[in-house]
Amino acid sequence: MKPFAERNPFVIVETIRKHNVSVVHFVPSMLSVFLEHLDCKGGALAAGLGSVRYVFASGEALSPEHVRRFNDCWGARTGARLTNLYGPTEATVDVTYFDCPTNRDFTVIPIGRPIDNTRLYIIKEGRQAALGESGELCIAGVGLARGYLNNPALTQQKFTDNPLHPGERIYRTGDIARWHPDGNIEYLDREDHQVKIRGLRIELGEIENTIREHAEIVDCVAVVKEISESVILILAYIVAKAGVDVAGLKAFLRARLPDYMIPNRIEEIPEIPLTSSGKADRKALSAASSTLKQPE
Repeated sequence: MKPFAERNPFVIVETIRKHNVSVVHFVPSMLSVFLEHLDCKGGALAAGLGSVRYVFASGEALSPEHVRRFNDCWGARTGARLTNLYGPTEATVDVTYFDCPTNRDFTVIPIGRPIDNTRLYIIKEGRQAALGESGELCIAGVGLARGYLNNPALTQQKFTDNPLHPGERIYRTGDIARWHPDGNIEYLDREDHQVKIRGLRIELGEIENTIREHAEIVDCVAVVKEISESVILILAYIVAKAGVDVAGLKAFLRARLPDYMIPNRIEEIPEIPLTSSGKADRKALSAASSTLKQPE
């Protein structure tokens, strides 16, 4: 494909059809755009994807709503399966996998289990986090990089000795996760996406996933806007199937989230801006809120 053609759903479908592509890899933000395209065009277009057996998603959190829409728009029509992958560049990219369910009976999509020759730890305050307790996800194994080129300080900060097994080298991802009883790992959020407002810790990813559960929502990105030291707002940017009633959406959220996690402002936009790598462009959305002066 030509440069940037991977952002055009029509070109993706035509390329798959022409070359009988059997495996496709998406960033979840781009997968959401592609599924919206399929949903709008109906089953005739999905028929052109019949050669695809496996669809991989990584680079961002894959939400339950992403999986439900994949099952409805693509998987149910062609039999393709969706697998969630996770992994940072510092560990030679993907280190976990989770084969997503084909039904609708789920509320969480884990990042799964470690691949061969990889060990994962969830560490909190120098100890192993308890089952279900959140902590920092750390990686050990043959896939770890040696460090950052010409940056020994950052290398020393991120590639450290394992406090649980001294002598073992680990990479500190900065991602917050927890173990499930079945041995799968659930990604919760980035450490730098966790914010404190009036002393309360808030995970923006939890807000986003809850908003996506609403039947009229296609996608969502939440950001924070600091008006002053004492006024910090939560802003949610949504893409909806049709005009959504904001008051009704807030009532939906109040039934599922504590009051302090309800966005102060919900703004509908035509699409989520993407970076050159296809991920949600949070910086662009934060810049768009720069004129906001007062809470709503």
